Amino acid sequence: MKNALIVLILAAAAAAGWYVLVYEKPGPVEQLGRDIDQKIDEIKHGDETAVEKAARKTREATEEVKKKLEK
Repeated sequence: MKNALIVLILAAAAAAGWYVLVYEKPGPVEQLGRDIDQKIDEIKHGDETAVEKAARKTREATEEVKKKLEK
């Protein structure tokens, strides 16, 4: 039991360290691109509910996967 706890603590510490070292905040240009994409999405689909948006995003992702598998 003690060994399992030590392994768990080491794994959690390694994951936290990896996250701190690898994760970067988006730069200003990347953030601007995300903001533009979000605004375009709001203009195209402004009146949809959260459920409708989730369904649309799922449908779009499914179609994208199908296209990649056909190639």
